[in-house]
Amino acid sequence: MSTVTVNFSATDSLGATASGSAVATATSSSGWTLGQAPFASTSLWNRPVPSNATYTPLAWPATTGFNYSANWSQYSAPVYVSSPSDPLCTVTYGAGQGYSAGSVQLNIPSGATGAPGSDAEIVIIDGTTVWNFWVFSRTSDTAATANQQGHCDVITGTGFGNFSGGQGAGIMACGSSGLGGMLIQAETDAGPIMHALQLSPLNTLVKPGFVAPAIRGDGNTSSGIVQEGDLLAIPPSVAMPTGLSTIGQQIFTALQTYGCYVVDVSGGDSTLRMQQNAYNQTVADNAWHDSNKIIPLLQQVS
Repeated sequence: MSTVTVNFSATDSLGATASGSAVATATSSSGWTLGQAPFASTSLWNRPVPSNATYTPLAWPATTGFNYSANWSQYSAPVYVSSPSDPLCTVTYGAGQGYSAGSVQLNIPSGATGAPGSDAEIVIIDGTTVWNFWVFSRTSDTAATANQQGHCDVITGTGFGNFSGGQGAGIMACGSSGLGGMLIQAETDAGPIMHALQLSPLNTLVKPGFVAPAIRGDGNTSSGIVQEGDLLAIPPSVAMPTGLSTIGQQIFTALQTYGCYVVDVSGGDSTLRMQQNAYNQTVADNAWHDSNKIIPLLQQVS
């Protein structure tokens, strides 16, 4: 695996809160800190691409400047690490992701609610459990609703769903946690990304079916080039494109070192995802523009 140096620029600040008044607490009651790679060290999210991997080129569409991106402001998830002093909120959720309808009580910061897009997704780390809710609505400090949920252990879990039981670790189409592979500001502020990323290709690029570690899939284009669960990466022989921003250099290096997993489909573009309640417009724009140079370099790993 080649070594790439990422040069950080003081003018390329990764700071500022994107939206909402609630800001994530850094460390949970379990001692897990936002910014460290989630899940067990043996999780596929945390394994580098093997040195003997075989790479197969993919027929990515030519870049238009708008067909590759990094979702941030609406169709990604805010991430919160709760504290015992946060309000105890009862979240009532519907059936899905292999779970029956039910409810759970979690400490959730005041003001924390789902992203403004129609998916209204949210990720909450409460103790050692990372909860991922879909169409989450906070009706008061002590009550919330969600259409579906998935959860797993943020320290010992795999970040992928349970194949034998069918329970999702989150609400991504492949059954993975929304935290798995997300770009987190606390991590990119500190330095390199130490795990694989998540990728949602344009729906016309995703074939039906799925492969492990996915436990399900929603691709439906027979002429697609990937399936949910596929591991993609940039071969070590490929040079980093010139002119990348700090966040772009970090993304490139992560995709060359760890790769990314196809976790879902996207209706508008092929996209990575960034923590919605962090970063700022400048960094989000940099990630979007740089993705047009980076994502088409991905090849299938076997």
